[in-house]
Amino acid sequence: MTAEPGNDGDRDIIARCIGARPELWGDGVDPLSPAFVDRVVADIVSGSRMARHRQRDSSRRRRVLAVGLLSTAVVAGSAVGVAALVRLGQPAQPTAGIACRSGSAADADVIVIEPTSDALGGCRELWREGRFGEMSGSIDGIPPLVACISTIGVVEVYPGSTDTCRSLGLIDADPTLDPSNQALVLLQDRVAAEINQGPCVAADAAATSAHRLIEELNIVGWSVETRPDSVAATCAKATVDVTGRIIQIVKFP
Repeated sequence: MTAEPGNDGDRDIIARCIGARPELWGDGVDPLSPAFVDRVVADIVSGSRMARHRQRDSSRRRRVLAVGLLSTAVVAGSAVGVAALVRLGQPAQPTAGIACRSGSAADADVIVIEPTSDALGGCRELWREGRFGEMSGSIDGIPPLVACISTIGVVEVYPGSTDTCRSLGLIDADPTLDPSNQALVLLQDRVAAEINQGPCVAADAAATSAHRLIEELNIVGWSVETRPDSVAATCAKATVDVTGRIIQIVKFP
Protein backbone atom coordinates (compact mmCIF):
# COMPACT_ATOMS: atom_id res chain seq x y z
CA MET A 1 0.00 0.00 0.00
CA THR A 2 1.49 3.33 -1.00
CA ALA A 3 0.46 6.94 -0.60
CA GLU A 4 -0.37 8.95 -3.66
CA PRO A 5 2.21 11.67 -4.35
CA GLY A 6 1.29 15.26 -3.70
CA ASN A 7 -1.02 14.70 -0.76
CA ASP A 8 0.72 15.70 2.45
CA GLY A 9 -2.20 14.38 4.46
CA ASP A 10 -1.32 10.86 3.34
CA ARG A 11 1.81 10.99 5.46
CA ASP A 12 -0.33 11.50 8.56
CA ILE A 13 -1.71 7.96 8.30
CA ILE A 14 -4.09 7.07 11.07
CA ALA A 15 -2.64 9.72 13.37
CA ARG A 16 -5.21 9.01 16.06
CA CYS A 17 -4.26 5.36 16.37
CA ILE A 18 -0.56 6.12 16.41
CA GLY A 19 -1.00 8.94 18.92
CA ALA A 20 -2.50 6.57 21.46
CA ARG A 21 0.04 3.81 20.80
CA PRO A 22 3.65 4.96 21.19
CA GLU A 23 4.88 1.43 20.53
CA LEU A 24 4.10 2.19 16.87
CA TRP A 25 5.93 5.50 16.75
CA GLY A 26 9.26 3.97 15.84
CA ASP A 27 7.72 2.78 12.58
CA GLY A 28 5.80 5.97 11.90
CA VAL A 29 8.49 7.74 9.91
CA ASP A 30 8.50 9.14 6.40
CA PRO A 31 8.35 7.34 4.05
CA LEU A 32 5.72 4.94 5.38
CA SER A 33 6.44 1.36 4.39
CA PRO A 34 3.65 -0.82 2.95
CA ALA A 35 4.15 -3.29 5.80
CA PHE A 36 3.67 -0.57 8.42
CA VAL A 37 0.50 0.78 6.82
CA ASP A 38 -0.91 -2.73 6.45
CA ARG A 39 -0.19 -3.50 10.10
CA VAL A 40 -1.85 -0.36 11.46
CA VAL A 41 -4.91 -0.72 9.23
CA ALA A 42 -5.27 -4.37 10.23
CA ASP A 43 -5.00 -3.33 13.87
CA ILE A 44 -7.93 -0.96 13.54
CA VAL A 45 -10.16 -3.24 11.51
CA SER A 46 -9.44 -6.50 13.34
CA GLY A 47 -8.81 -5.21 16.85
CA SER A 48 -5.57 -7.18 17.17
CA ARG A 49 -2.41 -5.15 17.69
CA MET A 50 -0.18 -7.32 15.54
CA ALA A 51 -2.87 -8.68 13.19
CA ARG A 52 -2.14 -8.78 9.49
CA HIS A 53 -5.03 -8.61 7.08
CA ARG A 54 -5.27 -11.24 4.35
CA GLN A 55 -3.57 -10.46 1.09
CA ARG A 56 -5.97 -10.72 -1.84
CA ASP A 57 -4.99 -11.86 -5.33
CA SER A 58 -6.28 -8.69 -6.89
CA SER A 59 -4.66 -6.21 -9.23
CA ARG A 60 -6.70 -3.40 -7.70
CA ARG A 61 -4.35 -0.85 -6.15
CA ARG A 62 -4.87 0.01 -2.50
CA ARG A 63 -4.63 3.67 -1.60
CA VAL A 64 -4.17 5.79 1.47
CA LEU A 65 -6.40 8.86 1.68
CA ALA A 66 -6.78 11.77 4.06
CA VAL A 67 -10.36 12.84 4.76
CA GLY A 68 -10.56 16.45 5.93
CA LEU A 69 -8.66 16.76 9.19
CA LEU A 70 -9.09 13.07 9.91
CA SER A 71 -6.58 10.45 8.81
CA THR A 72 -8.17 7.44 7.18
CA ALA A 73 -6.97 4.32 5.44
CA VAL A 74 -8.35 2.43 2.46
CA VAL A 75 -7.60 -1.29 2.21
CA ALA A 76 -8.79 -4.17 0.12
CA GLY A 77 -11.58 -5.76 2.12
CA SER A 78 -10.89 -8.82 4.23
CA ALA A 79 -13.17 -10.69 6.56
CA VAL A 80 -12.15 -11.15 10.18
CA GLY A 81 -13.52 -14.19 11.95
CA VAL A 82 -12.55 -13.45 15.54
CA ALA A 83 -15.46 -13.64 17.99
CA ALA A 84 -16.03 -10.92 20.56
CA LEU A 85 -18.53 -10.27 23.30
CA VAL A 86 -20.52 -7.10 22.69
CA ARG A 87 -23.20 -5.23 24.54
CA LEU A 88 -26.29 -5.37 22.39
CA GLY A 89 -26.01 -2.58 19.84
CA GLN A 90 -22.77 -1.15 21.25
CA PRO A 91 -19.21 -1.77 19.98
CA ALA A 92 -16.80 -3.63 22.24
CA GLN A 93 -14.02 -1.51 20.71
CA PRO A 94 -15.44 2.02 20.52
CA THR A 95 -12.00 3.59 20.10
CA ALA A 96 -11.04 1.44 17.10
CA GLY A 97 -12.74 3.72 14.58
CA ILE A 98 -15.61 3.26 12.14
CA ALA A 99 -15.25 0.92 9.15
CA CYS A 100 -17.14 2.41 6.20
CA ARG A 101 -17.70 -0.34 3.63
CA SER A 102 -17.96 0.20 -0.13
CA GLY A 103 -20.56 -2.55 -0.59
CA SER A 104 -22.91 -4.83 1.30
CA ALA A 105 -20.51 -7.80 1.41
CA ALA A 106 -18.33 -8.71 4.40
CA ASP A 107 -15.20 -8.46 2.24
CA ALA A 108 -16.07 -5.11 0.64
CA ASP A 109 -13.33 -2.49 0.61
CA VAL A 110 -13.26 -0.29 3.68
CA ILE A 111 -12.31 3.24 4.68
CA VAL A 112 -11.60 3.51 8.40
CA ILE A 113 -12.46 6.85 10.00
CA GLU A 114 -12.00 8.09 13.53
CA PRO A 115 -14.47 7.11 16.26
CA THR A 116 -17.65 9.17 16.23
CA SER A 117 -21.08 8.99 17.80
CA ASP A 118 -22.57 9.53 14.33
CA ALA A 119 -21.20 6.57 12.38
CA LEU A 120 -23.76 6.90 9.59
CA GLY A 121 -23.04 10.60 9.20
CA GLY A 122 -19.29 10.04 9.09
CA CYS A 123 -19.54 7.39 6.38
CA ARG A 124 -22.22 9.32 4.49
CA GLU A 125 -19.78 12.20 4.15
CA LEU A 126 -17.29 9.89 2.41
CA TRP A 127 -19.95 8.87 -0.10
CA ARG A 128 -20.91 12.52 -0.61
CA GLU A 129 -17.30 13.37 -1.41
CA GLY A 130 -16.98 10.44 -3.82
CA ARG A 131 -14.18 8.90 -1.77
CA PHE A 132 -15.06 5.34 -2.66
CA GLY A 133 -14.72 5.95 -6.40
CA GLU A 134 -14.52 2.76 -8.44
CA MET A 135 -14.50 0.66 -5.26
CA SER A 136 -18.27 1.02 -5.01
CA GLY A 137 -18.89 -0.57 -8.41
CA SER A 138 -22.40 0.18 -9.65
CA ILE A 139 -23.44 2.27 -6.63
CA ASP A 140 -24.04 5.90 -7.58
CA GLY A 141 -24.61 8.86 -5.29
CA ILE A 142 -25.22 8.33 -1.58
CA PRO A 143 -26.87 4.96 -0.91
CA PRO A 144 -28.97 4.12 2.16
CA LEU A 145 -26.55 3.15 4.92
CA VAL A 146 -26.87 0.85 7.92
CA ALA A 147 -24.56 0.45 10.93
CA CYS A 148 -23.67 -3.01 12.25
CA ILE A 149 -21.49 -4.41 15.03
CA SER A 150 -18.80 -6.66 13.54
CA THR A 151 -17.83 -10.02 15.01
CA ILE A 152 -14.91 -8.39 16.82
CA GLY A 153 -16.93 -5.49 18.20
CA VAL A 154 -16.18 -2.70 15.73
CA VAL A 155 -18.86 -0.49 14.14
CA GLU A 156 -19.11 -1.16 10.40
CA VAL A 157 -21.34 0.85 8.06
CA TYR A 158 -22.66 -0.81 4.90
CA PRO A 159 -24.78 0.33 1.97
CA GLY A 160 -28.04 -1.56 2.43
CA SER A 161 -31.32 -1.90 4.26
CA THR A 162 -32.58 -2.90 7.68
CA ASP A 163 -31.93 -6.55 6.77
CA THR A 164 -28.28 -6.07 5.82
CA CYS A 165 -26.71 -6.65 9.24
CA ARG A 166 -28.75 -9.79 9.82
CA SER A 167 -27.89 -11.15 6.37
CA LEU A 168 -24.20 -10.73 7.19
CA GLY A 169 -24.60 -12.44 10.56
CA LEU A 170 -23.99 -9.17 12.41
CA ILE A 171 -25.83 -7.19 15.09
CA ASP A 172 -27.57 -3.89 14.34
CA ALA A 173 -25.65 -1.01 15.91
CA ASP A 174 -27.29 1.60 18.09
CA PRO A 175 -27.61 5.06 16.45
CA THR A 176 -25.01 6.55 18.82
CA LEU A 177 -22.40 5.47 21.34
CA ASP A 178 -23.67 5.14 24.88
CA PRO A 179 -22.16 7.38 27.60
CA SER A 180 -19.62 4.77 28.74
CA ASN A 181 -18.27 4.26 25.22
CA GLN A 182 -18.20 8.01 24.61
CA ALA A 183 -16.06 8.29 27.74
CA LEU A 184 -13.60 5.71 26.39
CA VAL A 185 -13.24 7.60 23.12
CA LEU A 186 -12.60 10.79 25.09
CA LEU A 187 -10.09 8.92 27.28
CA GLN A 188 -8.07 7.88 24.24
CA ASP A 189 -8.23 11.44 22.88
CA ARG A 190 -6.94 12.90 26.11
CA VAL A 191 -4.22 10.29 26.62
CA ALA A 192 -2.91 11.08 23.15
CA ALA A 193 -3.14 14.86 23.62
CA GLU A 194 -2.09 15.27 27.25
CA ILE A 195 0.48 12.49 27.67
CA ASN A 196 1.75 11.22 24.34
CA GLN A 197 1.93 14.49 22.42
CA GLY A 198 3.34 16.48 25.32
CA PRO A 199 6.96 16.85 26.46
CA CYS A 200 8.75 13.85 27.95
CA VAL A 201 7.94 13.10 31.57
CA ALA A 202 9.12 10.38 33.92
CA ALA A 203 7.14 7.14 34.17
CA ASP A 204 5.66 7.99 37.56
CA ALA A 205 4.47 11.38 36.29
CA ALA A 206 2.86 9.77 33.24
CA ALA A 207 1.12 7.27 35.51
CA THR A 208 -0.17 10.09 37.71
CA SER A 209 -1.61 11.82 34.65
CA ALA A 210 -3.26 8.59 33.52
CA HIS A 211 -4.88 8.09 36.95
CA ARG A 212 -6.13 11.68 36.84
CA LEU A 213 -7.78 11.15 33.45
CA ILE A 214 -9.57 8.02 34.64
CA GLU A 215 -10.88 9.88 37.68
CA GLU A 216 -11.91 13.01 35.76
CA LEU A 217 -13.85 10.95 33.21
CA ASN A 218 -15.39 8.80 35.95
CA ILE A 219 -14.41 5.58 34.16
CA VAL A 220 -14.99 2.53 36.36
CA GLY A 221 -12.94 -0.67 36.31
CA TRP A 222 -9.81 0.74 34.70
CA SER A 223 -6.27 0.62 36.07
CA VAL A 224 -2.86 2.08 35.27
CA GLU A 225 0.16 -0.18 34.95
CA THR A 226 3.80 0.62 34.28
CA ARG A 227 5.61 -1.92 32.15
CA PRO A 228 8.43 -3.53 34.18
CA ASP A 229 11.14 -2.29 31.82
CA SER A 230 9.79 1.25 32.02
CA VAL A 231 9.62 1.91 35.77
CA ALA A 232 12.76 4.06 35.82
CA ALA A 233 12.13 5.71 32.45
CA THR A 234 12.80 9.43 32.27
CA CYS A 235 10.65 9.68 29.14
CA ALA A 236 7.41 7.71 29.17
CA LYS A 237 4.20 7.59 27.15
CA ALA A 238 0.93 5.68 27.49
CA THR A 239 -0.92 3.01 25.55
CA VAL A 240 -4.69 2.51 25.84
CA ASP A 241 -5.89 -1.11 26.03
CA VAL A 242 -9.69 -0.98 25.82
CA THR A 243 -10.11 -4.76 25.97
CA GLY A 244 -7.98 -5.10 29.10
CA ARG A 245 -9.21 -1.80 30.60
CA ILE A 246 -5.65 -0.73 31.21
CA ILE A 247 -3.57 2.36 30.53
CA GLN A 248 -0.02 1.06 30.30
CA ILE A 249 2.95 3.35 30.83
CA VAL A 250 5.89 2.55 28.55
CA LYS A 251 9.35 4.02 28.07
CA PHE A 252 9.96 6.10 24.97
CA PRO A 253 11.71 5.79 22.67
